[in-house]
Amino acid sequence: MEERISELIQDEMTNPVFFSSSKDIISLFKVSDYDSVLIVLSGIEQLELYKESEFYPLLQLFKIHSLYELELFEQGALALDEVIRIESRFDSPLTSYIDLLKLNLGQSLIEKNEYDLGIQVYRHWINSESQKDLQVQARVYHNLAVGYLHKKQFDSSLWFFDEVIDLRRSLGDSSGLVQEYMNLASLYYEQYLDGQAIPLFQKALAMAKQLGDTTVLKTAEYNMAVVEENRKNYAEALAHRKEYERLLAAEWNRDRIWALAEQQKQFAIDTKQQEVDLLAAREQQQLSELARQRTQRNGLLATAALLPALP
Repeated sequence: MEERISELIQDEMTNPVFFSSSKDIISLFKVSDYDSVLIVLSGIEQLELYKESEFYPLLQLFKIHSLYELELFEQGALALDEVIRIESRFDSPLTSYIDLLKLNLGQSLIEKNEYDLGIQVYRHWINSESQKDLQVQARVYHNLAVGYLHKKQFDSSLWFFDEVIDLRRSLGDSSGLVQEYMNLASLYYEQYLDGQAIPLFQKALAMAKQLGDTTVLKTAEYNMAVVEENRKNYAEALAHRKEYERLLAAEWNRDRIWALAEQQKQFAIDTKQQEVDLLAAREQQQLSELARQRTQRNGLLATAALLPALP
């Protein structure tokens, strides 16, 4: 994709400064050097052709993402408003790549607890005319539901959780469906709607046991431990807590075994390489010794041949 972007920019622009700087921006963004991205961008933003280029939205998204990664949220928000305002004027050949940047930006903002900005980015993506992949749409709806949940906007959160549950069903994503049931239960539980929350927690646990997905099952057991403890059903809470800890220990042991196996494999590779290096060194030493002996022998032969000529 990086090479394709460079080709398209070169085709469109004859300005060597613009072309060179755009390539630098792409390369710097790829290695997360956000400070340098902003420095290089500041140099070409003064060019008259910058805002007229079809690649203006793309380069601005690099800028926005860099500003947010550096936690310069106010400046990032202003730049984002500008892109949203003018983007419809452009028909970029890189629409799918620009959409991907928006998705990553939205998720980054939600993870940084910048819910308003993250929701704004995702809403803009939803309203765009680009083709929507159902897996991607499910991820976006999930993140929007989480964002609204943290903002205590429960009706909006509920709407998106219901939508993502339908998408998980359509995709046949059983593990994802269990996780969304737990998320929806948490939404109700946050509002003290135990009558709606607890049956969903129980349903999620039953489905997780059927699936055998230990990661999902571990979370379901932990949730039920909390619920039962809050209901003062301490025996049930303890049973769920013990099962959660058993799953946690099993997961830790599995990861530990895998890590040890990887270490042993790497040790075997390193040991074999050392043996190869040692054999190569010995072979080189032997070759050097043979070469030295041959040179010495040849020198002796030459001296012996010359001796009779001395008189």
